[in-house]
Amino acid sequence: MSSLGKRYARAAVQAAQEHDEVEALIRDIIAFRAQFRENAELQQLLTNPALVNDRAPVLDTILEKSGLCASARNLVRTLAERDRMNVLHDVVEAAERIADELAGRLHAEVWSPITLNDGQQRSLQDALEKRLGRAVMVDVNVAPELLGGLVVQVGDLKFDSSIKRQLEILRERLEAAAH
Repeated sequence: MSSLGKRYARAAVQAAQEHDEVEALIRDIIAFRAQFRENAELQQLLTNPALVNDRAPVLDTILEKSGLCASARNLVRTLAERDRMNVLHDVVEAAERIADELAGRLHAEVWSPITLNDGQQRSLQDALEKRLGRAVMVDVNVAPELLGGLVVQVGDLKFDSSIKRQLEILRERLEAAAH
């Protein structure tokens, strides 16, 4: 995540706080990011220097029809005006983290060798919330190289119950015993 993206995210969240629309900002910029990724014409409009003179009126029309909250519209407009659409993903990621912190939610990055179904994800989330005493947002990634078990990262705290890690520990113990 770029420092530039973090700066834009902090400013956007701060502005959204003033209008009590932080959650709306996050929801809307996630939706806009998806639209931006999927729409080649929108990407062209917002990133092509040759279209800079045509950008503002077309973008204003798009944003007015989009249903985005005012804070999200202002953020997108600012990024487009300053030719910073390349940091949109970083801005969204950083804004999500900031909003989670403001709401007292922790963010857990989870790696599993298989895709977890909704029930498994909910059970994991419940267990983490019980263990950590706070609301936890869980983001699950598939990592087949783990073979089994899970790796969970919450801030600086890491839980590694993967078979891969257990095998590494066993190997280290065997090597230490051999010397």
